[in-house]
Amino acid sequence: MPAPELDAADVRLAALLRGVNVGGRNIQMYELRDTVGALDVRNVRTVLASGNVLLDAAASVPVPEVRARLEQAIGEHFEYEALVAVVPLPLVAEIVEGSPWPDDDAWHTYVAFSTEPGLLREATTVTEEQVEAEAEAAAAAEDAAEAAEAAKDAAAGAGTAARVAALPGGITEPGAPAPSDAPAGTRLAEVRARASSRRTLAETLAANEAAAARVTELRERTGRTEVCSVVAASFLVGGAERDEANGDLLESWQHPSEDLAARLAEIGLDVLWWRCPRGSSLTTPLARTLARSRFSRTTTRNVRTLRRFA
Repeated sequence: MPAPELDAADVRLAALLRGVNVGGRNIQMYELRDTVGALDVRNVRTVLASGNVLLDAAASVPVPEVRARLEQAIGEHFEYEALVAVVPLPLVAEIVEGSPWPDDDAWHTYVAFSTEPGLLREATTVTEEQVEAEAEAAAAAEDAAEAAEAAKDAAAGAGTAARVAALPGGITEPGAPAPSDAPAGTRLAEVRARASSRRTLAETLAANEAAAARVTELRERTGRTEVCSVVAASFLVGGAERDEANGDLLESWQHPSEDLAARLAEIGLDVLWWRCPRGSSLTTPLARTLARSRFSRTTTRNVRTLRRFA
């Protein structure tokens, strides 16, 4: 459907609702369209069934005020606390064109929108810290398992030594392993020492030339100015899918430029480009972070959905 012609005093907006037709909250698009159309807006239409509304509003009304009116009307009609990200359509086009990654059937690119500037940067920081903590916990669990095995070996060795010592004339117990020259507990002490001196992920990267080279390669290949700890962790821990074009990535993300971030902040918004393997948008580390109540003022759209707004 072609976009309607704008009145000179109007601006075309995209209203993106959070959590529509997921988690048991079902909203019919015709009912949503009628609810929005009852406000002082024009040319209202919905796109897909995921809570996307296009509308014309008076350019003299600030975008945050339009958002407040929409949230109140939708929340009252459908009886829930509505969250709506309102974005001028030219900005939507700029965000789509600014995506750092090309279309790819194996990897999907999303845009996270937040009505609280700075919240998405906090989300990525929390995710990096969480992934690092999980990597540390996994390593600690591995160390604990090794320590338990070492303790078991040490106890078995001590028992054998005691039985051998009790035999007359130093006779070796039939079938018993040869006594080790190393004192009992040496291996356990080594494991404990290694566990106590475990380095942080950043320190590991600094000391691991192969990992550092991998991160540098990813930076050059993707053109990103920052490679988050998720990338490093997925390489070091080995928990990511292998992909020739993207490397060993669990996911990638990129924040907007300072200029775009400043223009978005003027209308009470922030965005984040986010890429993950197809089918994993609910399970990656960042997805789990955004699902927390602290980050409830966010909503996410596939770039392909945003292209349909034109």
